[in-house]
Amino acid sequence: MRKEKYTDYRKYRLNKKELLLYGSVFVIGAVLVIELMFDIWWLGVVLGLVLLPLFYKKLSAYLRDRRINSLEEEFCRFMQLTVAALAGGTTFENVFREVADSVSSEESIMKKEYYIIDRMICLNYDSRDAFSAFAVRSGSEDIKKIAAALACTSEVGGNVIRLLQSGVGALRLKQDTEMEIKRILSAPKMNHRIMSVMPFAFVFILKTMSPEYIKSLYSWPGRGIMVAVAVLIAGSWLLGEKIGKTRF
Repeated sequence: MRKEKYTDYRKYRLNKKELLLYGSVFVIGAVLVIELMFDIWWLGVVLGLVLLPLFYKKLSAYLRDRRINSLEEEFCRFMQLTVAALAGGTTFENVFREVADSVSSEESIMKKEYYIIDRMICLNYDSRDAFSAFAVRSGSEDIKKIAAALACTSEVGGNVIRLLQSGVGALRLKQDTEMEIKRILSAPKMNHRIMSVMPFAFVFILKTMSPEYIKSLYSWPGRGIMVAVAVLIAGSWLLGEKIGKTRF
């Protein structure tokens, strides 16, 4: 019996390599921004280190959501294979190993999860309970809804194949709609990011080619103007990113 690692997709823990890489990039970016806007490089180091825990938290949430989205996409494909196997006469208890064995990719997330479900069934867990345990770990509300509907259907003796077809169809529709939303918003998001970076690019060019021209901005009251500009840029960035997270 192969051993599989149980992964809790509701949490994403950064490894040491990611902590070092992303943390270094964030602190260096903070130093560059503060140096350009206020000509105080050490303030960028302090600010970067102070905000580093918040950055790690946001990054972990982003990577967690991205992993769950990948899981949902694979889940749809595996459910289609599951429905086909069930329609061909395979029992619900045996379908997970049969589908997992039919997939060649060893890097597949759902292949590993199907083996875990099959292993739980071999340990005398009920097949619906094993599937529900995966749904809870998945962190996906859609997968949990399908698992809950499957448990109810098994109790009342409903059509499992039709249930899975309907559930996967609804999830696929949601994914296609979200992909279309991302496609529509991709160009405005890119324009927004370019416009957010342009002020720093202009300051860098002026500071490199004609430092005397902007020297007054690095002393009061010019520094107050730079603070106001930095606040406006940060506010517009956050607003644009919030709009860009529109989902179905």
